Amino acid sequence: MTTVDQVVPHLSDRDWQVLGSIHEFHYLTTHQLARHHFGSAKTDPVPRRANHALTRLNGLGVITHLKRRIGGVRAGSSGYVWALTDLGGRALARRHAGQQTRIRTYEPSAAFLEHTLAVAEVALDIREAAATGSFSVTALELEPHAWRTHLGAGGQVVRLKPDLSVVTSSAEFDDYWFIEVDRDTEPPSRVVTKCLAYERYRASGIEQRSHGVFPAVVWVVPNKARVDQLSRHLATAPAIPHEHYAVTTPDQLATLLAQGLENFNTSTGGQKGGNPS
Repeated sequence: MTTVDQVVPHLSDRDWQVLGSIHEFHYLTTHQLARHHFGSAKTDPVPRRANHALTRLNGLGVITHLKRRIGGVRAGSSGYVWALTDLGGRALARRHAGQQTRIRTYEPSAAFLEHTLAVAEVALDIREAAATGSFSVTALELEPHAWRTHLGAGGQVVRLKPDLSVVTSSAEFDDYWFIEVDRDTEPPSRVVTKCLAYERYRASGIEQRSHGVFPAVVWVVPNKARVDQLSRHLATAPAIPHEHYAVTTPDQLATLLAQGLENFNTSTGGQKGGNPS
């Protein structure tokens, strides 16, 4: 059995970065890792050096790929979905002097995996957009760090579970965002219900006491038809101040984050609103 002491000398700085990214997002595709660590553009094929590096890390036993592939068997190694192994987790824990927790690799459900990868894709899009200089990202948290807790009406602990919590900065402002990644698998009523949960958290005042404002809530959806559908439901739900929310597609998300919610034009694929306290 390979030990941490045996594997650590074989890991380069980029190897550690790859392990850290997989740990952060739980699962990442070969394409996503190629974008994040090997200079590949979103629409580029996976470069050979990325496949070689991931194959080597797999051989060292610090990462593994799921049986399910994105694009099926014909996708080859470029369709792999990668996860951290227990050995990889222990190596990372030692490097960062963190607590070692046992990692058990398993095949997640298709729905869970698709949503996890979609959240990772949005997070990567945000980081890539920030690299262009139109805004900077001062904080980006995934579950469970993005989650918030407050007391419900009966005194019970209620947990709100955004997919992402993001803080962006421009020359003049810091903007706070809760981001929900929607894959058009839920009825609009479920989205309205989640927005009502945000409104109950807003009423607690916890976020406002911490940051001075309540984050804008952004639903990132797969297409314009879904934008229109959810926007109609949010605009007509009487208990939801729709100006506090936005619905947009991935290709317009960077524009929204750069302009801020108040300036985001509905013609770009989003719902106009504000980012009030």
